[in-house]
Amino acid sequence: MSTYDAYTLVSNNQSLVSGVGLAVSTNAIRLLDAGRNARISGRDISPGKPIKFRIFINQTFTGAWADLTIAAAFANSSDLTTSLVTYAVLNIQLAELVAGREFEVTMPHLPPEVHGTGREWMGLGFNSTGFAAITAGAITAFISLGDTPNAMKRYAGNYTGP
Repeated sequence: MSTYDAYTLVSNNQSLVSGVGLAVSTNAIRLLDAGRNARISGRDISPGKPIKFRIFINQTFTGAWADLTIAAAFANSSDLTTSLVTYAVLNIQLAELVAGREFEVTMPHLPPEVHGTGREWMGLGFNSTGFAAITAGAITAFISLGDTPNAMKRYAGNYTGP
């Protein structure tokens, strides 16, 4: 399991049912930071290491399509719509998109185009053949901060601990 926080969460039980074509994560991670005197400086979120996204299937996917492509998405707006660039990193077959499954998406590093063009925001993009035919399916996705055994546990709402 992995550790995450609000700054690394890009999709929180996000439904992928509605919409046609590419859907983007509901949250994005800021790659550029306004510094002193409003200067913009790049922020490398994973210097010298691969960037790993963890994807949890919250609701089993159903529909008349074959697979879901997950892509790293970079844009100049926090809603990932302005000057969007995507890099496909994982295809998952429909039969594997079952509630409780967990997947890892690894990018070796931030693509040079991101640094060169100053894309400010990063998230995930989701696309499938016949996207409008998805009738159910939801995910939670985040950048992994590292492997921590048993870090993500789910308890009943009235759980008070041992």
